[in-house]
Amino acid sequence: MVDDLEICNIDIQSYLLLKDGVKPVVRVGLGRSRVDGAKEVAKKLGLEVIVKEFKHLYGGELPETKINAYYSLDKNLCRKALDAENGGDRKKFGLILGYPECCIDSFIKNLSLGVDYFLISNRNTTAKPSFFCNNLFVFDSKISGEQESNIFQKNASIFDSMNIKRSFLIRHVPCSFDCNDSIEIGKKTLRLLKRHSPDLAGKIVDALKKPVLYWNYFEWIVLNGSAERRVLVYDSILGFESLIGNDIKKMVLSGNKVKIMDDNLSIFRGSEKIGDIPVKNGLPLCIDFQ
Repeated sequence: MVDDLEICNIDIQSYLLLKDGVKPVVRVGLGRSRVDGAKEVAKKLGLEVIVKEFKHLYGGELPETKINAYYSLDKNLCRKALDAENGGDRKKFGLILGYPECCIDSFIKNLSLGVDYFLISNRNTTAKPSFFCNNLFVFDSKISGEQESNIFQKNASIFDSMNIKRSFLIRHVPCSFDCNDSIEIGKKTLRLLKRHSPDLAGKIVDALKKPVLYWNYFEWIVLNGSAERRVLVYDSILGFESLIGNDIKKMVLSGNKVKIMDDNLSIFRGSEKIGDIPVKNGLPLCIDFQ
């Protein structure tokens, strides 16, 4: 099944939600050479699909022609999703994709500001950040600017690797990391994964339920440890590559404790101080997903 989903460019999480009736529609991009194969495999998987080529979207001309595929159990829902996106109705389109209304509203509100959505989600979080809402490894729903797209494409071999792109329980941008509706979707996704792909479910939880030092979409470090107040204790860095500089990465690797100050992060090995990471404009953040 995984090979079939790869042809359709559908992740297993979205497919399981679709088949279970939780998610009405899945929309993905396709290369021109994959369209016929995707249509054939979709039929085999019991899915309806509509494929549409775009030169303009949301009132703007695209730098190159884009081909989108809309999958659903109901052909009418495929058409509704296509019509909503083609008409530039982001709210309607998000609802058809099964995203929480609060998250859609937050996304639209901040879209024109060119903000980092991960920071917005963190700013809106009032309780403990939930690992169900950790979308660190999901790029396509966050990246909108040309500069960000170019960075992603240039480093696609890193960010499109299987161990990164499979590591999520929600695909959308949550309004906060304690959004109840997003947590519910994440829980449903995990239940389905445990039933159909338990090994992958365990790997995903292990990747998401971790503290993160976060600078931006492309620069971060995931740690194996736990945070309490302003101290983060860890024993290793998880093997998810980002574009963080080698000097910072080596410093963190050589330590096992981070003390979080207002103007720097101090790295320690036991009681011995290794060095400081400057905090600029509030970054990096330390977010402990639990």
